[in-house]
Amino acid sequence: MLRRLARDRGLSERLLSELVETALATRAAVRRALPGTFRGDVLHLEAARESRGTLTPHAWARHIDGRLDVRRVDCRHVDMMRPGPLSVIGPVLAAELAGRNAGAAG
Repeated sequence: MLRRLARDRGLSERLLSELVETALATRAAVRRALPGTFRGDVLHLEAARESRGTLTPHAWARHIDGRLDVRRVDCRHVDMMRPGPLSVIGPVLAAELAGRNAGAAG
């Protein structure tokens, strides 16, 4: 099934193999990771059209020593870098960075 999907999308057998290897290596790295605590505030942009399951943005709260600001973007995760969602994300990031820069200057 995966090979058929790759073929239908124009992916070569080699690229498919590399994607699978990368996914497996990433999964193993995540399982071995021991997250520490991030000291600072976090702006989390959440894809609102995704099934949350047990991994919600607030699951990160125990790893953050600061404020967790969650903004929902009306899209799926895979679509976050498309023009529609980026037209929402860009201004949010610009305002956040402008606020931080103003705070650093003052």
